[in-house]
Amino acid sequence: MRRNSASLVALCASVFVVGTSEYLVAGTLPEVGADLRVPQSTAGQAVTADALGVVIGGPALTARLRRKPLALGLMLLFASGGALSAWAPSFTMLLAGRVISSLSHAAFVALALVMATSVVRPSRPTSVPATSAPPPAPPSAGPSSPPARCAGPAWPGPYSVSAAWP
Repeated sequence: MRRNSASLVALCASVFVVGTSEYLVAGTLPEVGADLRVPQSTAGQAVTADALGVVIGGPALTARLRRKPLALGLMLLFASGGALSAWAPSFTMLLAGRVISSLSHAAFVALALVMATSVVRPSRPTSVPATSAPPPAPPSAGPSSPPARCAGPAWPGPYSVSAAWP
């Protein structure tokens, strides 16, 4: 049973990190704009790029593959986009990183929910909602967390952390 619990905790934590990363960009717009020398209104396009990636990636990356390899592949895609965002030398590269990272978001969250149903015992169906419980937390944890309010060139830090998670 410990393995099942560990799997459920890993799924919950991964969903939280993916969700927080999506909202993190909104909390770093002033710093991103200043560091990459674009107006804050232009920096806001990073939010749009992230949303487009979620919308496109959800249906496109839903494949008939075995669950575990698909989950690992989606997390690697997420991490590569996070790394590109963290080390982006230009705003264009940041946008590319946000799109790459967000492509995996919808597919991974849906897959995590499905995987959670196979991890818990049928006698404990209340454990499955724990996997979907984190999504309400990221909107408050992402933009308003102290790491998201880093000053100046420290804004890549939270993206580095999200890239390192998988």
